Amino acid sequence: MMIQKKRPLTFLAGVAVLIFIASQPAMAEAEPASCPDDMEQQLYDMQGRIERGEQREVDPVIDLARLSVESCPGRADAQAMASYLLRIAVQSVPETDRIADLLTLLHMAISQNDIAANKGTETLKVRTPSGEMVNYFGYGYATAALTDTLIPALIALGQRDVVHPLISGAPLEACPYATSRYGGGSSRLMDELKLWSRATDGQEGKPVHTWAQNRLEALRAACPDFAVETNYALARLYGTVAVRMTDWRMDLQETYYGPSEHVYSLPAMTKKELDKKEYEAAKAQYDERARPYAAKTKLHLDAYRAALRAIEDYDERSDRVDRLSYTPFEGASVMIDSWEKAIESVEQP
Repeated sequence: MMIQKKRPLTFLAGVAVLIFIASQPAMAEAEPASCPDDMEQQLYDMQGRIERGEQREVDPVIDLARLSVESCPGRADAQAMASYLLRIAVQSVPETDRIADLLTLLHMAISQNDIAANKGTETLKVRTPSGEMVNYFGYGYATAALTDTLIPALIALGQRDVVHPLISGAPLEACPYATSRYGGGSSRLMDELKLWSRATDGQEGKPVHTWAQNRLEALRAACPDFAVETNYALARLYGTVAVRMTDWRMDLQETYYGPSEHVYSLPAMTKKELDKKEYEAAKAQYDERARPYAAKTKLHLDAYRAALRAIEDYDERSDRVDRLSYTPFEGASVMIDSWEKAIESVEQP
């Protein structure tokens, strides 16, 4: 158990159980040092000390991770190792301002790992405590840091009334993901898009839906190479809501003392069964609420199709569609049909 005044975030799973003393924030260095030749070995050794329960203070962990992120941006495994340390550090400090700073650093580490790894790197060898040299593969650590820590922590921090710039609507300085040198889209970008898809399901009108919109719009603006993926994700974000507000179901309800009656239901409504008079009043209200979502769905659906047409290489175009069809974007064509039905249902003459 970590020793601290308050455990701020409780989303992490699958990370080693640690005993950390969360001390006062360390003074920032005037300028970052140069990247040490043995940066990866230092990070690997720190990871080992944490897992063996030998490292009890969090500040040296943060300092080493920060040195790696700020001084070694082109070394993919150093960034992956730093992301592992930062995952743990986020869970080990109580102050929201420190958590926000760590999330900024973690986002940098994940991005720099993705960009550096995409350029191709030699397999890293590190020395174990017994002196044996072993291969180290770090890309998965950075991906786990994105899906299991960064995005959940941004949401958890927002729920504590601290909205991080990464989800506030602030523009990104650059795209955080590299276009695959093998062609097609980014698997790590798709991991993030799928995570936002799950986090916003049925959450329209709640802050997490706005944060997802902000993040996806920022990614769309900063990542023109991924116009297919980001516009599809935005169309889904808005289209799912439009469908929930327009997908009326009519059932025949049998009665004991009179003729059968039609009852109506809508996924977005708490009350599940309405009579015809209630349905007519509710439909007008929900159509009005759905129109802004339908308009945004159409905007991004058109942009998605235009981006697909702009990809000249057929194999790459197929790869993009295959990625979008992957869970939870499974059945993309069926989903698009449902969005278009919702758009059509609320169009005004």
